[in-house]
Amino acid sequence: MEFFITRPEHDEATFYLSAWSKELIEMARGKGIQVFDFNKSRANATETAKLLTKKKPGLVMFNGHGGKYTIMGHKNEVLIEYGKNERLIRDKIVYCRSCNSAAGLGKKSIKSGVVAFLGYKDLFGFPLDPQRAAHPLRDKFARPCLEASNQAVKSLLKGNTVKEAHDSAQAVFRAWIEKMQRSDAPQKPLIFCSGPCGTWSTKNFMGMEMQNFTNHGINCSMFQSKREVSICGD
Repeated sequence: MEFFITRPEHDEATFYLSAWSKELIEMARGKGIQVFDFNKSRANATETAKLLTKKKPGLVMFNGHGGKYTIMGHKNEVLIEYGKNERLIRDKIVYCRSCNSAAGLGKKSIKSGVVAFLGYKDLFGFPLDPQRAAHPLRDKFARPCLEASNQAVKSLLKGNTVKEAHDSAQAVFRAWIEKMQRSDAPQKPLIFCSGPCGTWSTKNFMGMEMQNFTNHGINCSMFQSKREVSICGD
């Protein structure tokens, strides 16, 4: 099994996502899984297309900005665009940590042969502490969302099915939401992963919902078939 991950780092949002992805890379390598880590400038369209065509990793994770039909890499270069090159993610389990990707690309990519697609149909954002911006892993305000959004990949790397990974991530989101609702912690602004730039907002991130599309038997709102899949086999 091979694991491909993009980690652009050109603004605060992508810097945080990149830092929080390191534990996933370490976990995969600890399990003997070959990792293709495209960090910073390597997260470009040319190298991504070459790797996905040549190596055909079973699990793909995109970090960065995005849109309804696009996934972006370093400096917002478009890596995947529906109607142009979505064939690159065919036969793969894909997790896209960006805004809006599940609203269009997620559903349509299934019709193009993607095994499963996990992503967000609305904005994906997280609060941050400006005083900790240079050290994302020490930012207790960013931790709930980024820890929860890491959970799906952790579960997949353990050999669980996509449905199990999705449910596991949702459980971590819910646990953090319940904890935050019981606390009197001050609200922090969100930084979003949508479009060319992260947009600041005072919206609460509690409404975010991971979307789950598959053509291999995951129970979800739009697709259902006869079997479940994991990255370790059918």
